Amino acid sequence: MQTDRFGLGHIAIDGTKIEANLSRKMMKDKEDILKIEAKIEQQVKSLLDSSEKTDEQEDEKYGKEKRGDELPDELSKKEKFLEKIKAAKKYLEQNKLERVSITDPDTRIMKTGGGTNICYNAQAAVDSANQIIVACKVSNAENDHYNFIPVYEEVIKNTGDRPKEVSADAGYHSGRTYLYLQENRIDGYIPDCKFTAQTDKKGNEVMGAFDRRRFIYEKEKDQYICPAGKEMRFSKNSSRNGIRFRIYKGTGCLECEKRKECIEKPTADYRQIQIYENDKFKTEMRRKLLSEEGRKKYKMRMITVEPVFAHLKRIMGFREFLLRGMDKVNCELNLVCTAYNIKKLAAHLNFNQV
Repeated sequence: MQTDRFGLGHIAIDGTKIEANLSRKMMKDKEDILKIEAKIEQQVKSLLDSSEKTDEQEDEKYGKEKRGDELPDELSKKEKFLEKIKAAKKYLEQNKLERVSITDPDTRIMKTGGGTNICYNAQAAVDSANQIIVACKVSNAENDHYNFIPVYEEVIKNTGDRPKEVSADAGYHSGRTYLYLQENRIDGYIPDCKFTAQTDKKGNEVMGAFDRRRFIYEKEKDQYICPAGKEMRFSKNSSRNGIRFRIYKGTGCLECEKRKECIEKPTADYRQIQIYENDKFKTEMRRKLLSEEGRKKYKMRMITVEPVFAHLKRIMGFREFLLRGMDKVNCELNLVCTAYNIKKLAAHLNFNQV
Protein backbone atom coordinates (compact mmCIF):
# COMPACT_ATOMS: atom_id res chain seq x y z
CA MET A 1 0.00 0.00 0.00
CA GLN A 2 1.30 3.40 -0.97
CA THR A 3 1.69 5.97 1.74
CA ASP A 4 2.52 9.66 1.80
CA ARG A 5 4.11 10.93 4.99
CA PHE A 6 3.49 14.50 3.91
CA GLY A 7 -0.26 14.29 3.42
CA LEU A 8 -2.95 13.11 1.11
CA GLY A 9 -2.42 13.08 -2.63
CA HIS A 10 -5.47 12.95 -4.89
CA ILE A 11 -8.93 12.22 -3.47
CA ALA A 12 -12.15 11.70 -5.37
CA ILE A 13 -15.61 12.53 -4.03
CA ASP A 14 -18.85 10.95 -5.20
CA GLY A 15 -22.27 9.89 -3.96
CA THR A 16 -24.60 6.94 -4.37
CA LYS A 17 -28.25 6.44 -3.45
CA ILE A 18 -28.91 3.92 -0.68
CA GLU A 19 -32.49 2.83 -0.02
CA ALA A 20 -34.08 3.83 3.28
CA ASN A 21 -35.59 1.31 5.68
CA LEU A 22 -39.26 2.05 5.15
CA SER A 23 -42.23 1.40 2.93
CA ARG A 24 -43.31 3.73 0.13
CA LYS A 25 -46.80 3.56 1.67
CA MET A 26 -45.53 5.65 4.58
CA MET A 27 -44.74 8.63 2.30
CA LYS A 28 -47.64 11.04 2.74
CA ASP A 29 -48.57 14.54 1.70
CA LYS A 30 -50.09 17.09 4.10
CA GLU A 31 -53.68 16.16 3.23
CA ASP A 32 -53.02 12.47 3.91
CA ILE A 33 -51.30 13.27 7.20
CA LEU A 34 -54.21 15.40 8.40
CA LYS A 35 -56.65 12.60 7.61
CA ILE A 36 -54.54 10.01 9.43
CA GLU A 37 -54.06 12.39 12.37
CA ALA A 38 -57.82 12.91 12.72
CA LYS A 39 -58.47 9.17 12.45
CA ILE A 40 -55.88 8.20 15.08
CA GLU A 41 -57.02 11.00 17.43
CA GLN A 42 -60.55 9.60 17.24
CA GLN A 43 -59.29 6.08 17.92
CA VAL A 44 -57.26 7.33 20.91
CA LYS A 45 -60.33 9.13 22.26
CA SER A 46 -62.46 5.99 21.89
CA LEU A 47 -59.83 3.87 23.63
CA LEU A 48 -59.54 6.41 26.45
CA ASP A 49 -63.33 6.47 26.92
CA SER A 50 -63.39 2.68 26.92
CA SER A 51 -60.50 2.57 29.39
CA GLU A 52 -62.27 4.99 31.77
CA LYS A 53 -65.43 2.84 31.75
CA THR A 54 -63.35 -0.25 32.46
CA ASP A 55 -61.64 1.53 35.37
CA GLU A 56 -65.01 2.54 36.84
CA GLN A 57 -66.30 -1.04 36.59
CA GLU A 58 -63.14 -2.39 38.23
CA ASP A 59 -63.39 0.23 41.02
CA GLU A 60 -66.93 -0.90 41.79
CA LYS A 61 -65.90 -4.53 41.79
CA TYR A 62 -62.51 -4.41 43.53
CA GLY A 63 -62.49 -1.02 45.27
CA LYS A 64 -60.78 2.27 44.43
CA GLU A 65 -57.71 1.38 46.47
CA LYS A 66 -56.71 -1.27 43.92
CA ARG A 67 -54.59 0.13 41.06
CA GLY A 68 -55.52 -0.87 37.53
CA ASP A 69 -54.99 2.35 35.61
CA GLU A 70 -52.08 1.20 33.43
CA LEU A 71 -52.56 2.17 29.78
CA PRO A 72 -53.66 -0.69 27.52
CA ASP A 73 -51.01 -1.75 24.98
CA GLU A 74 -53.20 -0.79 22.04
CA LEU A 75 -53.73 2.74 23.41
CA SER A 76 -50.01 3.16 24.09
CA LYS A 77 -49.16 2.15 20.51
CA LYS A 78 -51.76 4.52 19.07
CA GLU A 79 -50.46 7.44 21.11
CA LYS A 80 -46.86 6.77 20.03
CA PHE A 81 -47.95 6.60 16.39
CA LEU A 82 -49.88 9.85 16.84
CA GLU A 83 -46.69 11.50 18.10
CA LYS A 84 -44.87 10.37 14.93
CA ILE A 85 -47.66 11.74 12.75
CA LYS A 86 -47.56 15.14 14.47
CA ALA A 87 -43.74 15.22 14.21
CA ALA A 88 -43.92 14.34 10.50
CA LYS A 89 -46.50 17.09 9.88
CA LYS A 90 -44.30 19.65 11.65
CA TYR A 91 -41.23 18.49 9.70
CA LEU A 92 -43.13 18.75 6.39
CA GLU A 93 -44.26 22.30 7.15
CA GLN A 94 -40.87 23.51 8.41
CA ASN A 95 -38.97 22.12 5.43
CA LYS A 96 -41.65 23.07 2.87
CA LEU A 97 -41.88 19.53 1.47
CA GLU A 98 -44.64 18.05 -0.66
CA ARG A 99 -44.39 14.60 0.91
CA VAL A 100 -42.76 13.16 4.00
CA SER A 101 -42.30 9.75 5.57
CA ILE A 102 -44.14 9.28 8.86
CA THR A 103 -41.60 6.75 10.14
CA ASP A 104 -38.46 8.53 8.87
CA PRO A 105 -39.00 12.20 7.90
CA ASP A 106 -35.33 12.67 6.94
CA THR A 107 -35.67 10.48 3.83
CA ARG A 108 -36.49 11.75 0.34
CA ILE A 109 -37.85 10.31 -2.90
CA MET A 110 -34.87 10.19 -5.29
CA LYS A 111 -34.15 9.10 -8.83
CA THR A 112 -32.02 5.96 -9.02
CA GLY A 113 -30.82 3.66 -11.78
CA GLY A 114 -34.00 1.64 -11.37
CA GLY A 115 -36.45 4.56 -11.35
CA THR A 116 -37.41 6.37 -8.16
CA ASN A 117 -37.12 5.18 -4.59
CA ILE A 118 -37.02 6.43 -1.02
CA CYS A 119 -33.34 6.93 -0.28
CA TYR A 120 -30.49 8.69 1.38
CA ASN A 121 -27.58 10.07 -0.65
CA ALA A 122 -24.42 8.42 0.72
CA GLN A 123 -21.26 10.47 0.14
CA ALA A 124 -17.66 9.25 0.21
CA ALA A 125 -14.19 10.69 -0.34
CA VAL A 126 -11.64 8.10 -1.44
CA ASP A 127 -7.84 8.29 -1.57
CA SER A 128 -6.68 7.46 -5.12
CA ALA A 129 -3.38 5.91 -4.02
CA ASN A 130 -4.93 3.21 -1.82
CA GLN A 131 -8.71 3.34 -2.40
CA ILE A 132 -9.21 3.98 1.30
CA ILE A 133 -12.34 5.88 2.31
CA VAL A 134 -11.09 8.97 4.13
CA ALA A 135 -14.52 10.52 4.76
CA CYS A 136 -18.18 9.61 4.44
CA LYS A 137 -21.37 11.49 5.11
CA VAL A 138 -25.09 11.03 4.51
CA SER A 139 -27.17 13.68 2.77
CA ASN A 140 -30.89 13.75 2.06
CA ALA A 141 -30.48 16.09 -0.92
CA GLU A 142 -31.10 14.31 -4.20
CA ASN A 143 -28.43 16.26 -6.08
CA ASP A 144 -24.84 16.86 -4.98
CA HIS A 145 -24.58 20.63 -5.58
CA TYR A 146 -23.95 21.44 -1.91
CA ASN A 147 -22.31 18.20 -0.77
CA PHE A 148 -18.75 18.97 -1.81
CA ILE A 149 -17.88 21.39 0.98
CA PRO A 150 -19.15 19.28 3.95
CA VAL A 151 -17.48 16.12 2.59
CA TYR A 152 -14.19 17.91 1.88
CA GLU A 153 -14.17 19.40 5.38
CA GLU A 154 -14.90 15.94 6.80
CA VAL A 155 -11.69 14.74 5.08
CA ILE A 156 -9.70 17.46 6.87
CA LYS A 157 -11.40 16.64 10.16
CA ASN A 158 -10.63 12.90 9.85
CA THR A 159 -7.06 13.12 8.54
CA GLY A 160 -5.85 16.42 9.94
CA ASP A 161 -4.55 17.30 6.48
CA ARG A 162 -5.62 18.89 3.20
CA PRO A 163 -5.51 16.80 0.01
CA LYS A 164 -3.15 18.02 -2.69
CA GLU A 165 -5.85 17.51 -5.35
CA VAL A 166 -9.54 16.70 -5.40
CA SER A 167 -11.90 15.60 -8.16
CA ALA A 168 -15.68 15.28 -8.41
CA ASP A 169 -18.18 15.13 -11.26
CA ALA A 170 -20.31 18.00 -12.56
CA GLY A 171 -23.08 17.19 -10.08
CA TYR A 172 -20.95 18.86 -7.40
CA HIS A 173 -20.62 22.10 -9.30
CA SER A 174 -22.19 25.21 -7.84
CA GLY A 175 -21.13 28.82 -7.56
CA ARG A 176 -20.57 28.23 -3.86
CA THR A 177 -18.30 25.23 -4.54
CA TYR A 178 -16.17 27.19 -7.00
CA LEU A 179 -15.92 30.12 -4.60
CA TYR A 180 -14.83 27.70 -1.84
CA LEU A 181 -12.14 26.19 -4.10
CA GLN A 182 -10.92 29.65 -5.04
CA GLU A 183 -10.85 31.12 -1.53
CA ASN A 184 -9.10 28.05 -0.07
CA ARG A 185 -6.69 27.63 -3.01
CA ILE A 186 -7.74 24.03 -3.56
CA ASP A 187 -6.46 22.28 -6.68
CA GLY A 188 -9.84 20.96 -7.78
CA TYR A 189 -11.01 19.16 -10.91
CA ILE A 190 -14.76 19.72 -11.02
CA PRO A 191 -16.46 20.57 -14.32
CA ASP A 192 -19.38 22.98 -14.36
CA CYS A 193 -22.87 21.74 -15.34
CA LYS A 194 -22.56 22.93 -18.96
CA PHE A 195 -18.98 21.81 -19.51
CA THR A 196 -19.82 18.65 -21.48
CA ALA A 197 -22.49 20.34 -23.62
CA GLN A 198 -20.15 23.23 -24.42
CA THR A 199 -17.14 21.06 -25.28
CA ASP A 200 -16.64 19.10 -28.53
CA LYS A 201 -15.12 15.62 -28.93
CA LYS A 202 -11.66 17.12 -29.33
CA GLY A 203 -12.02 19.00 -26.05
CA ASN A 204 -12.45 22.43 -27.61
CA GLU A 205 -15.03 24.83 -26.21
CA VAL A 206 -18.21 25.25 -28.25
CA MET A 207 -19.93 28.64 -28.17
CA GLY A 208 -23.09 29.81 -29.88
CA ALA A 209 -23.07 33.02 -31.91
CA PHE A 210 -24.60 34.96 -29.03
CA ASP A 211 -23.06 33.10 -26.12
CA ARG A 212 -22.43 35.33 -23.11
CA ARG A 213 -18.71 34.69 -23.45
CA ARG A 214 -18.67 36.47 -26.83
CA PHE A 215 -19.77 39.78 -25.31
CA ILE A 216 -16.89 42.28 -25.05
CA TYR A 217 -16.40 44.25 -21.84
CA GLU A 218 -15.60 47.98 -21.92
CA LYS A 219 -14.11 48.77 -18.54
CA GLU A 220 -14.19 52.57 -18.92
CA LYS A 221 -17.98 52.61 -19.39
CA ASP A 222 -18.68 49.47 -17.33
CA GLN A 223 -20.69 47.97 -20.16
CA TYR A 224 -20.61 45.09 -22.65
CA ILE A 225 -20.88 45.15 -26.42
CA CYS A 226 -22.89 42.25 -27.85
CA PRO A 227 -21.86 40.39 -31.05
CA ALA A 228 -24.34 42.57 -33.00
CA GLY A 229 -22.57 45.72 -31.78
CA LYS A 230 -25.28 46.84 -29.31
CA GLU A 231 -24.50 48.21 -25.85
CA MET A 232 -25.29 46.17 -22.72
CA ARG A 233 -25.44 48.63 -19.82
CA PHE A 234 -25.07 47.88 -16.13
CA SER A 235 -28.45 47.41 -14.42
CA LYS A 236 -27.91 46.24 -10.84
CA ASN A 237 -25.98 44.04 -8.41
CA SER A 238 -27.54 40.85 -7.12
CA SER A 239 -26.65 37.52 -5.51
CA ARG A 240 -27.77 33.90 -5.55
CA ASN A 241 -26.79 31.25 -2.97
CA GLY A 242 -24.12 33.57 -1.60
CA ILE A 243 -22.58 34.28 -5.03
CA ARG A 244 -22.60 37.89 -6.20
CA PHE A 245 -23.21 38.88 -9.80
CA ARG A 246 -23.79 41.99 -11.93
CA ILE A 247 -26.69 42.27 -14.37
CA TYR A 248 -26.32 44.03 -17.71
CA LYS A 249 -29.27 44.79 -20.03
CA GLY A 250 -29.35 45.44 -23.76
CA THR A 251 -30.29 48.90 -25.06
CA GLY A 252 -31.03 48.30 -28.73
CA CYS A 253 -32.63 44.87 -28.68
CA LEU A 254 -36.13 45.85 -29.95
CA GLU A 255 -34.87 47.03 -33.35
CA CYS A 256 -32.02 44.48 -33.63
CA GLU A 257 -32.22 42.06 -36.60
CA LYS A 258 -30.59 39.33 -34.49
CA ARG A 259 -32.99 39.49 -31.51
CA LYS A 260 -34.62 36.11 -32.26
CA GLU A 261 -31.22 34.42 -32.35
CA CYS A 262 -29.98 36.25 -29.26
CA ILE A 263 -32.95 36.37 -26.85
CA GLU A 264 -34.03 32.96 -25.58
CA LYS A 265 -37.38 34.08 -24.12
CA PRO A 266 -39.77 35.10 -26.94
CA THR A 267 -41.67 37.45 -24.60
CA ALA A 268 -38.55 39.35 -23.45
CA ASP A 269 -37.92 42.84 -24.84
CA TYR A 270 -34.17 42.85 -24.29
CA ARG A 271 -31.19 40.55 -23.72
CA GLN A 272 -29.85 40.29 -20.21
CA ILE A 273 -26.54 38.79 -19.08
CA GLN A 274 -25.29 37.97 -15.59
CA ILE A 275 -21.59 38.31 -14.78
CA TYR A 276 -20.66 36.26 -11.70
CA GLU A 277 -17.84 37.04 -9.32
CA ASN A 278 -16.22 33.64 -9.99
CA ASP A 279 -16.57 33.62 -13.79
CA LYS A 280 -12.82 33.96 -14.15
CA PHE A 281 -12.29 30.92 -11.93
CA LYS A 282 -14.83 28.96 -14.01
CA THR A 283 -12.90 29.82 -17.18
CA GLU A 284 -9.63 28.75 -15.56
CA MET A 285 -11.24 25.48 -14.40
CA ARG A 286 -12.39 24.69 -17.93
CA ARG A 287 -8.96 25.45 -19.32
CA LYS A 288 -7.40 23.15 -16.73
CA LEU A 289 -9.85 20.32 -17.42
CA LEU A 290 -9.28 20.62 -21.18
CA SER A 291 -5.50 20.27 -20.77
CA GLU A 292 -3.90 16.85 -21.18
CA GLU A 293 -2.80 16.80 -17.53
CA GLY A 294 -6.23 17.94 -16.35
CA ARG A 295 -8.00 15.18 -18.28
CA LYS A 296 -5.77 12.56 -16.68
CA LYS A 297 -6.47 13.87 -13.19
CA TYR A 298 -10.21 14.11 -13.74
CA LYS A 299 -10.30 10.51 -15.02
CA MET A 300 -8.81 9.43 -11.68
CA ARG A 301 -12.23 10.13 -10.14
CA MET A 302 -13.86 7.29 -12.07
CA ILE A 303 -11.26 4.66 -11.18
CA THR A 304 -10.96 5.81 -7.57
CA VAL A 305 -14.40 6.20 -5.99
CA GLU A 306 -16.80 4.33 -8.29
CA PRO A 307 -15.19 0.89 -7.69
CA VAL A 308 -15.55 1.51 -3.94
CA PHE A 309 -19.32 2.01 -4.23
CA ALA A 310 -19.52 -1.10 -6.43
CA HIS A 311 -17.72 -3.08 -3.71
CA LEU A 312 -19.97 -1.75 -0.94
CA LYS A 313 -23.13 -2.64 -2.83
CA ARG A 314 -22.26 -5.82 -4.72
CA ILE A 315 -19.67 -7.51 -2.53
CA MET A 316 -20.73 -6.29 0.92
CA GLY A 317 -24.44 -6.15 0.05
CA PHE A 318 -24.94 -2.62 1.36
CA ARG A 319 -27.97 -1.62 -0.69
CA GLU A 320 -30.33 -0.57 2.10
CA PHE A 321 -29.98 1.12 5.48
CA LEU A 322 -31.15 -0.85 8.49
CA LEU A 323 -31.61 2.20 10.71
CA ARG A 324 -33.76 5.32 10.44
CA GLY A 325 -33.07 9.02 10.90
CA MET A 326 -30.11 11.09 9.72
CA ASP A 327 -27.97 10.59 12.83
CA LYS A 328 -28.42 6.82 12.87
CA VAL A 329 -27.86 6.26 9.14
CA ASN A 330 -24.71 8.40 9.38
CA CYS A 331 -23.44 6.04 12.08
CA GLU A 332 -24.40 3.03 9.95
CA LEU A 333 -22.57 4.41 6.89
CA ASN A 334 -19.48 5.04 9.01
CA LEU A 335 -19.54 1.45 10.28
CA VAL A 336 -19.88 0.03 6.76
CA CYS A 337 -17.05 2.24 5.44
CA THR A 338 -14.85 1.29 8.41
CA ALA A 339 -15.48 -2.40 7.65
CA TYR A 340 -14.50 -1.78 4.02
CA ASN A 341 -11.27 -0.04 5.08
CA ILE A 342 -10.40 -2.90 7.45
CA LYS A 343 -10.86 -5.36 4.57
CA LYS A 344 -8.50 -3.28 2.41
CA LEU A 345 -5.88 -3.14 5.16
CA ALA A 346 -6.20 -6.87 5.86
CA ALA A 347 -5.79 -7.70 2.16
CA HIS A 348 -2.69 -5.51 2.02
CA LEU A 349 -1.13 -7.14 5.10
CA ASN A 350 -1.80 -10.65 3.74
CA PHE A 351 -0.29 -9.67 0.41
CA ASN A 352 2.87 -8.35 2.06
CA GLN A 353 3.28 -11.54 4.07
CA VAL A 354 3.29 -13.74 0.96
